[in-house]
Amino acid sequence: MNILSVLLGGVIIYSLCKHFYNRFWDKNLTVSLSFSKNEAYVGEKIKLYEVITNKKIMPVPLLMVKFATSRYLKISDASNNSSFSNVTDKYYRNDVLNLGLYQKVTRTLEVECTHRGYFPINSLDLVYHDLIFGYKDVISFPCDISLYVLPKMLDLKTYEPEYKNIMGDIICKRLINEDPFEFKGIRDYQIFDSMKSINWKASARGGSLKVNEKNHTSSVSVTILLNLESRTATRNNETDEAAISLAARFACDLVNQGINLSFITNAAPKGGNNATNIDSGCGSNHLDNIMHTLARLEPSNICVDFHDILEHYDKTAGDNNYGIIISTRTGTAIRSLINTQFSSSFVFVLPYNKYDELSTSDKSIKNCTTYYIND
Repeated sequence: MNILSVLLGGVIIYSLCKHFYNRFWDKNLTVSLSFSKNEAYVGEKIKLYEVITNKKIMPVPLLMVKFATSRYLKISDASNNSSFSNVTDKYYRNDVLNLGLYQKVTRTLEVECTHRGYFPINSLDLVYHDLIFGYKDVISFPCDISLYVLPKMLDLKTYEPEYKNIMGDIICKRLINEDPFEFKGIRDYQIFDSMKSINWKASARGGSLKVNEKNHTSSVSVTILLNLESRTATRNNETDEAAISLAARFACDLVNQGINLSFITNAAPKGGNNATNIDSGCGSNHLDNIMHTLARLEPSNICVDFHDILEHYDKTAGDNNYGIIISTRTGTAIRSLINTQFSSSFVFVLPYNKYDELSTSDKSIKNCTTYYIND
């Protein structure tokens, strides 16, 4: 009788525990992912934080956190042995842990950004395994985080003289005009100053003539035109990435100089149908827009003939516009257009590496400077 009572009691307790865990294991259980920053450069390492919280009196003995992201994000956690991953078309992460009652676990994962791109993580799964009751359940949590991996900032030591010449040419072409609405300060009167610039109140206080000094504005604008058409039937990813990185370097330096910048390319993001055209602007938000666009470009997704882009640009560019043409190829039609018809101020930058065969005609294009990609 006692044995039967014990067995019956065990069955009852087993059934209650099983019912309780099956019904309430996911109650007050939360999980979240967050990057330490929203953008990084190729080759940079950042952090990915994984936070799991159990806000109930019931422990969760075996839990698995699963999510997928791009295979170009190399994620590692040297201090954590209870995790495993699989890399195929994507990177699939599985972290195993157990949670005590009212426990919060934070895991810090190191992320190495190996390739330019835009990488979202839209969802993650919690998989519950009960080793005692043989029960398994899965719930999905929304996850709205993303990472822009920006083009690599190139080391221009071998290209520095040409780069400085281009930047110097742009800066020298700036038309400097005084802006009457941009007050800079007050200085002593000079013989060439006009009477209307005199600040009479400041002159009375100082006992000598003072004039209002205004900031100067630049009316020059620059357009970066990026051609990602392949030089050969087989694309050279290294050349493509160098061209994109050159565009990024020019964009950063020009905007930091306070120069208005527009950007045109014949490529579109993956899955896009329209070539990219960003109107002229300046400032940090404008630069972010250009850099994010460069991060998402898919070199093989060519939507427009670059010859047509150059032809339209030459017809519409104003006298104060300077073009920086960065092209992975020249081509007969492009060379003919630039050498015989192009009237705008410009420089032609041709990136290449040891696998590219540059002919005499490639280098004969007007205002051409070559950028060699280091091994």
